[in-house]
Amino acid sequence: MRPLLKVLWNLFLIFIGTVIISAPIKGIPIPKQFLAGGIPGLAVLIHYIFPKFPVGLIFFALNVPAFVIG
Repeated sequence: MRPLLKVLWNLFLIFIGTVIISAPIKGIPIPKQFLAGGIPGLAVLIHYIFPKFPVGLIFFALNVPAFVIG
C-alpha cells in the first residue's frame, strides 16, 4: 500500500471505532453524568465543559494525535 493510502485507511478505521464506542458512551454515562476512564472519559469531561461539541467528534479528535504518536 502507498503510505498516504495506508494513513487514510487507518484514519477511516479510527473513525469507525469512534462511532462504535461513542454510541454506548452517549447512551449510558452521559445521561447519568458518569465519567469513564482514559480517552473516552476525557471526551465526556470535555463534553460536560463544552456541551455544544458532540462526544464522538471530541473522541475522534483525541484519538488522531494518539494514532500519530503511536
